[in-house]
Amino acid sequence: MVLTLLSISAVGIVKFDVTEAAKDFLDGTPLPISFTAPTIVLIPKVKNPTHWSEFRPISLCNTSNKILTKLLNDHIKLILPELITSNHSGFVPKRLIGDNILLAQEIMHSIAANKIDWNVVLKLDMAKAYIPIGFFGTHFMEVGFSGRIIVLIQNCTNNY
Repeated sequence: MVLTLLSISAVGIVKFDVTEAAKDFLDGTPLPISFTAPTIVLIPKVKNPTHWSEFRPISLCNTSNKILTKLLNDHIKLILPELITSNHSGFVPKRLIGDNILLAQEIMHSIAANKIDWNVVLKLDMAKAYIPIGFFGTHFMEVGFSGRIIVLIQNCTNNY
């Protein structure tokens, strides 16, 4: 009850602060580390834990950061399907990564059915599919993102 009353009384202040932070963010002001750095918290898996293995770590993000990144995400997600090829469909809404699994199975079946003397199949490490944060600025410019959007993305990730 006390927390609810406190929350209701602080809505005006919080609304103003978040709105000002959003305006600053959209103007290109870098976010403070308190906005972008997550807090790691250990949640016990069992009652009265005594070993590290009995905890589950979770990463908590700042609510203001979540709001700002959601604004940015909503802005760029409209053009991402045009930039992401069909073989990277796991990264696009309404495209399923399972589609790629089915495609791989069909390819393997086709190879086996054709009984060719030799074949090469590569299984790649999925961690290699992600672009390192330092690289994306140049890459995004190459595919046509504006400098302003790139700065906003960099400001969201500058502490990682």
